[in-house]
Amino acid sequence: IRGMAKNKTPKKSMKEEEIKKEIQRELKKELQTKEQSYYYKEFQQAQKQPLTRMEKLYKTLGFFKIDISKKEREELEKNIKILDLRVTPEQVAAASLTTILIGIIFSMLLFAITFSAYAIIAGLVITFLAYKYVKNYPKTKVQERRLRSSTELVMSILYTVIFMRHTPNLEGAIEFASQNLEGPLSKDFKKMLWDVQSKKYSTVKEALDNYVMNWKDTNPEFVDSMFLITSSIYQTDEKKRLALLDKALDRILQGSFETMVHYSNNLKNPIEAVYMLGITLPIFGLITMPMIGAFLSDLISTQMIVMLYNIILPTIVFVMIGKTLKNRPIAFAYPDVSNHPLTPPKGKFWVSVTKKKKIPIP
Repeated sequence: IRGMAKNKTPKKSMKEEEIKKEIQRELKKELQTKEQSYYYKEFQQAQKQPLTRMEKLYKTLGFFKIDISKKEREELEKNIKILDLRVTPEQVAAASLTTILIGIIFSMLLFAITFSAYAIIAGLVITFLAYKYVKNYPKTKVQERRLRSSTELVMSILYTVIFMRHTPNLEGAIEFASQNLEGPLSKDFKKMLWDVQSKKYSTVKEALDNYVMNWKDTNPEFVDSMFLITSSIYQTDEKKRLALLDKALDRILQGSFETMVHYSNNLKNPIEAVYMLGITLPIFGLITMPMIGAFLSDLISTQMIVMLYNIILPTIVFVMIGKTLKNRPIAFAYPDVSNHPLTPPKGKFWVSVTKKKKIPIP
């Protein structure tokens, strides 16, 4: 009897252990389900933001289907993904074609009302500019966002290295950098943490590796610095780990210095072109205009001169200056003065009523 009792006791305890393990598995599954549903609710709440004006424009004008090339589709998909636009590449291409049709119809109606060749020329020029704006909006916005973000790349590496020097935790370093940065780069770092929490990526390293690939063409030194920082996590020797962090900081600083040197050396031709079109050509035209008007009085009119000096030349100079500034390297972060007590509300400026009282007006 004692032998039978001894043999039965382990079997009973084995069953109890199996039951406990099964209960723990069920509890773990339930907790994972609750956690996933919580993050999914957060994700749904984030997606309830209203559509922007350009998203509404693309969805309204891009109502028909259109076939686009594979290369154009890939470029548009990449830019749309970076900007988080809730549109498709086909809608962007269709909206740009609809803009051309509307512009041509508007130009024909304007010509039918005024019977002026200048009216139809102005309408076609506006149509072309509107088409280029609608078509290149994702690409232009990505360039602007990268330009604003690039001013904080050095600071992002600095904040990450500062945190990693005393705590080798990549998730904490990204969170620390996102809290101290301002502008688009801060949102990008916060989005990386959000992607990990919403189970889009399994680890912060995976999300970071995917994000830095967006900078491999425009700022490779930032990519190299981030890879050096992630590599320092796997170093067992403390001196080697700190050496990698210092090397990451040196890489971004040296790369920024070299980029600035190349940019300043290449500024000669753009500055000369802007100087010729914006200063020399208008002055030379005003000097020679009386002679040209004496010989070609039938071909040159006042409207042509006004259009040339007040519209065409300023537009060309403005586009050239903007194109040159878009290629400038990183320098310093834009200061945020929106919370300063003396800053007026957005889109307004102060007007002094009395010495102590000011009112904001648009």
